[in-house]
Amino acid sequence: MKKHRLSFIVAVVSLLIGSCGPTKTPSSSTISSSPSQITDSSYLSNISSTDLISSNTTISLSTTVSSNSTSSSTFTPTKPTGKIDDPFSKTTCTNFRIYTIEMINQYGDSLLIHCGGDYDDPNADHSDDFNMLIDAGQSADSGTNGLVRKAVKKYANNDLDVVLFTHGHADHIGGMPGLFNNNNIDVDMFIDFGYIYAGNSGNAPTAGYNSYAEARNRLIAKGTNYCTASASINNSGVCSSKYYLAPDLTFEIIDTGNYINDPFEYVHNSECNNTSIAGLFRYKDFTFLTTGDLDSESVLCKYPDLPNDVTLYKAAHHCSDTSNSAQLLNRITPKYVVMSAACLGAYSNYNTGSTNKDHPNPIALKRIFSKVDKNNVFLNMTMGTIICNIDVDDPTKITFSGEGATKMKNPKKTTDPNAPNIKEEKDLPLVQTYFYNHTLINYSGTESTLANMTKVYPDVTQE
Repeated sequence: MKKHRLSFIVAVVSLLIGSCGPTKTPSSSTISSSPSQITDSSYLSNISSTDLISSNTTISLSTTVSSNSTSSSTFTPTKPTGKIDDPFSKTTCTNFRIYTIEMINQYGDSLLIHCGGDYDDPNADHSDDFNMLIDAGQSADSGTNGLVRKAVKKYANNDLDVVLFTHGHADHIGGMPGLFNNNNIDVDMFIDFGYIYAGNSGNAPTAGYNSYAEARNRLIAKGTNYCTASASINNSGVCSSKYYLAPDLTFEIIDTGNYINDPFEYVHNSECNNTSIAGLFRYKDFTFLTTGDLDSESVLCKYPDLPNDVTLYKAAHHCSDTSNSAQLLNRITPKYVVMSAACLGAYSNYNTGSTNKDHPNPIALKRIFSKVDKNNVFLNMTMGTIICNIDVDDPTKITFSGEGATKMKNPKKTTDPNAPNIKEEKDLPLVQTYFYNHTLINYSGTESTLANMTKVYPDVTQE
C-alpha cells in the first residue's frame, strides 16, 4: 500500500447526507445545539456513536498544516477512494491470498485479503500492497494475543487499505477497538453497516457498539474515508457499489435490499444478521462471495451479476442451517467453501442439541456437500487460520493450507488412542479430519452418516 501523508484532518461524513432518509434527532447532549459547522479537531474523537451524522450538520475538522496556516474542508478525501481512476493499489499482484482467521471463541469471523508482495519472501516489495480486513471477531481475537491482531501484523504489516464490518453483532465488531486503539494501523477506507446496534431491545446502543463507534470515529478524524453499505450502493460521495482494489481485482457490494439508510436507526439482535453486507470479489476468472451472517439469501439470487460458478464461497453465518440455502447453492455452485465456526476447547463441546447452534451445522453441510466436492470444504476450527493461495497467473489454480489450530484439542489419548494431534490436520479438508469422522457424523449417538442427520434435525429451512 502506498502511504498517503495527511496535509490536514478531514471527516468525510457529509457524503452520507444525500443517501440517507429522514434521520432521528440526536439527544440533547449531542450536536443538536452545536453550530452547523464544527471545526474543533478534538470533536470527533469525543462524540458518542449517535453523534456522527446529522441531516442538518456538516462535520468539518481542521488542523494546523504549518506553523502559520490552517486548512479546513467539509469534504476533501486525502486517501484513495477505490474509484476506477483512483484504485487503492496500482501495482499488479504478485501474491494473492485470502486468510480465514482462526477465532478464539465458538463464534467469530474475520477475513484478511492480501494482494501484493509475498510475505514468505523476505525480499518482496510491499510498498503498494493491497490489504483488506472484513470483520475482526470478538474482543479477545484482537487483544494482545489475538490472532486477528497477529494476522494483520504478519500478513499486512499493520497497513490496511479497506476495513469492512458486515453487521453489528459482537462476534464481528467486538475486536475492532482492540485492533485499532493504541495501534499504528493505517486505514484508507472504512465501510460498515451504518446504524446503531441496540442489542435485544430498546433504543440505546450497546456498550460494545459504543466502543466500536468511538474507535471508528477516531479513524475518521485521522482522515480515513467512511462509507456505509447504503452510501456505497447509492454511489454517494467517495462511496461506490464497486471498488477497484488493484489491477484486475474489484469488490462489489451486493444490494440485498436490507441495508439501513438512516444512520440513527436502532437495529436489534433479531434483525441484525439480515443487514449483513454481502460482497463479491473478482480477480480475473476467480470470484469470491462472502455474505456475513445473512440469512435471507434469496435476495442474493436476484443480483444480476452474481456468477453461477463462484470459485470460493465463505459459508454464511458460521455455516448455520438458517443460511447456506439450497436455493443459493444451486445458484452459485461454488467450487470451494471455507467456514469460520465452532472454535472449541474440545470436540466434546460440540452437540448443544440445537438445530442452529452447532456450527458447522450438519444440515448446512449436507446442502454444501450436495453441490461441492467434499474435499474442497475447509474449516478454520480444525486447520487454524486457513490460507487460500490463488495463483496470480492462473487463478483456477488454488491451494489451501492451515497455520494449525491453536484453540481446539482432540480427545485425550487415554480416551481415544487413535486421535491425532490437531496440528497434524492443519492442511486437511473437513471430511478428512478426526472431528468430522468421529464427532460430527456420530454426535447424535445413534446416526452413522451425515445424510441421516435429517432424522435428528428436520431441514425446515431448506428452500
